[in-house]
Amino acid sequence: MQVGLTTFQGQHRADWPAIMAGTVLTTVPVLAVFLAGQRRFVQALTGAVKG
Repeated sequence: MQVGLTTFQGQHRADWPAIMAGTVLTTVPVLAVFLAGQRRFVQALTGAVKG
C-alpha cells in the first residue's frame, strides 16, 4: 500500500488530499478489525506473557 501512496507524490509536488484519503482508507479497516476483536487480542497477549 505504501508503494501505491507514493505514486501521489511528484518530484516537486505532492497531492496531500489524495495521500491522506488513501491513508484513511488503509487504516480504517484494520482499526475496525482490531476493535471488533480487541478482547481476544488482549487476552492472547496477556496469556502469552503470563504463561
